[in-house]
Amino acid sequence: MIRTGTRLVAVSLILAGVFFVGKFAVISFLQATSQTAQEQQWQKLMQAAEGPSTAANSVPAVGNGGTATDTGFGGSVYLKLTVEKLSKNGIAVDGDWNNLHSATMVHYHDSPAPGQPGNVLIAFHRENHWNDINQVGAGDYVQVQTADGRIYRYLVDFVHIVRPSETDLLQPTRDGNRYLTLITCDPVWQDYNRMIFRLHLVQTA
Repeated sequence: MIRTGTRLVAVSLILAGVFFVGKFAVISFLQATSQTAQEQQWQKLMQAAEGPSTAANSVPAVGNGGTATDTGFGGSVYLKLTVEKLSKNGIAVDGDWNNLHSATMVHYHDSPAPGQPGNVLIAFHRENHWNDINQVGAGDYVQVQTADGRIYRYLVDFVHIVRPSETDLLQPTRDGNRYLTLITCDPVWQDYNRMIFRLHLVQTA
């Protein structure tokens, strides 16, 4: 009886391991597929902006400004975000938090456009591309490029780990300053905390 019980426990642990490994593999594949689609659509958008020969790829303006192209993976590409310390880029669609079911990064459409006064909100999945985002802290720089070619450089003021119910940093600001707030999950592969980066605009090009 003891041996049978031990075997059942062992089999259960093996099956649980297979399930979780499979789950992570599926999530990784879907995130990679979405990221690739968003990057490809951003490249098309930039090519369309360079001349009339590729103008067929462009579509009307959306959200708070700029041009967008439908990715088929959760919305229309809206901006390119670069974390200078990590030498990594991400392409955000314009939408709401529901778009994160299929997109890897989202600019919340009810928040200001990059460079504008207020609190620009961008949320993104940490797996797998941004696993090392915890290396970014106060004094680091993040660059945002919009579809019209403008570039906005933001400086990280602080990083907070909060519960999902703590939304103070996601609220609109009224002081006339130009903020950027980045939101992702913490720890990696989990969703019971949020890692929030607050930045302010330092340069426009």
